[in-house]
Amino acid sequence: MKALPITLAGGGAAASAGAGYLTYQKFFTQDISSRLQNEKFTLLTDSKEHDTHWESLKTQYNSQKANKGKIFTDGSKDIEISELKSECKKALSGNIKDDDLYFKTKRWCVVPISLSEHLNKFDFHSFSTEDKADNSDKSKWESKVTEYEKEDNKGKRISGLDTLSTEKWKAIMNKCKEIGGKKNYEDEFEANFEKYKEWCSVKKKV
Repeated sequence: MKALPITLAGGGAAASAGAGYLTYQKFFTQDISSRLQNEKFTLLTDSKEHDTHWESLKTQYNSQKANKGKIFTDGSKDIEISELKSECKKALSGNIKDDDLYFKTKRWCVVPISLSEHLNKFDFHSFSTEDKADNSDKSKWESKVTEYEKEDNKGKRISGLDTLSTEKWKAIMNKCKEIGGKKNYEDEFEANFEKYKEWCSVKKKV
């Protein structure tokens, strides 16, 4: 089956991950579909394998009807899958510089993915979040605690985790596990992108 967006033209791109966290200097084409693909999102299509994603996103979309800034429609009624597909088709061909439309499209028109899974595509390795004393990344978490508690890093701390408990490394680990599971259609995905990179993962060596 054909994908919803138009076919991309060839070209070079300097990659980074999304407005607000990784900024692109150059794009394949001047539309939102190319921007999302450069950021390693998978665009939804009409294929059978994406049916469950559309169904899930329809449910999530309709739960946001009161938040008109996050959806394509006016929120006066529930959206149907066919309508959501139509809105996505229009949005994906939208102007690449339209950030408001871009963020809506990223919520509703790509295969849902968690924050940790998405960062893995950019070669960031998430630390183990196994809640046990012999956690394989315990020393890495403890190292993060030292940095986290520095006054200079106060502004970089994760929302809701201003101070650490007695088991400090576990406090950071558990918060990272929580935000790492946030999906692209959730507010926390965008808000915690840089913080997850800083406190919950490490860039893989090439």
